[in-house]
Amino acid sequence: MLGLGSNITSISKVGTSIVTDGLVLKHDYRVAPVQPVSSGAAFFDGTNDFINLESRPGIIGHKSITAWVYMTANQRGAILRFGDVMVEMTTATEVTVWADVFHSTGDGDTPTALNNWRHIAATLEVSGDDSIIKVYADGVFIESTTVSDSVPDTSLRTGTIGSYQGSRYFSGYICNVGLWSGKVLSQPQVKSIMQKDYAGLSNSEKTDLVSWWNLDNPAETYVGGSGYVYDNHYGGSTALSNDQNVDTAANTAGTNWTTSADWVVDNGIATLSGTTNNQDIRETTASLTQGTWYKVSLDVTFDAGSGELYIGSSGFANNSGNYATITHATGSGSYEVFFRSAISSDGETFNIRGKNTSGATFTVTIDNITIQKINGNTGTLS
Repeated sequence: MLGLGSNITSISKVGTSIVTDGLVLKHDYRVAPVQPVSSGAAFFDGTNDFINLESRPGIIGHKSITAWVYMTANQRGAILRFGDVMVEMTTATEVTVWADVFHSTGDGDTPTALNNWRHIAATLEVSGDDSIIKVYADGVFIESTTVSDSVPDTSLRTGTIGSYQGSRYFSGYICNVGLWSGKVLSQPQVKSIMQKDYAGLSNSEKTDLVSWWNLDNPAETYVGGSGYVYDNHYGGSTALSNDQNVDTAANTAGTNWTTSADWVVDNGIATLSGTTNNQDIRETTASLTQGTWYKVSLDVTFDAGSGELYIGSSGFANNSGNYATITHATGSGSYEVFFRSAISSDGETFNIRGKNTSGATFTVTIDNITIQKINGNTGTLS
């Protein structure tokens, strides 16, 4: 099952001896000196793990892709696919770069990535209807290939890390994945970037950078037991925006909230008490962005009965993926939950639904609600 390791030394569980010096991974590829990698990495089981990335416009012209990889099985696996462009490990010693997934490839032989960390980079330089592909391993130029009639689609595109359309599942670890549009990285730039996570990139290295995923933080969970990862670049270098909404004494029903019969809001505290099922409390002012991930922090006290809280946008009732769930069985306490707002006008309004699961009186109190937008292009762990 895919997960994010909080410490890169967790790689040692695959049975390979890895020496660390701080966050520096050491290997014996002499032409590439010791380089820092990351404080964590995403693990892919090679069977059905991948990260599904949200769509991004404007991925046009020249492109560059970089990533650190560590393979635990010698099987074909995609590193990053975005639109019609893909970089994959065909074997542990061969990188394949697809300039157009329906037509052309350029290959490069590399030092083995099986039970070894390797930094893989590929650049695609558009020249008329052709693409000039260059492949780098551990900062060293490997091969250049020109492929004809291979200029990728430039429309709104989606992507994945660790797979390609339900196949070519990567087996092992991936971190520090970068995607540039309109830029062909030079060999010195590739060499410099391989030594850095996002925080270490220079301003010039961030020029034309579309997205960067460190993949170094533990996965946050949401309804369904999946999770998401941060795009460290797109939308801002910070993971979360400033507080979007914080409840205050001014938040009373009729002013900031529209409530069903069993909800009462007073002095910034919302209380549900009753036997009726599916009771809503909803913000009166649209404050969310459609199709966007949010983090909600709140204090919950379950006082009587049994039931659940559904937390999300007002359109969540029609799509379980648009809300997070807190149940009485998990008990009272401070919670951090995540939801993606609905892709409709319903997705613009924050909503909490109380669901009575017993028929008896269900009483729950909510306080200190804070909503923060998750910046950038998040990826869903599947």
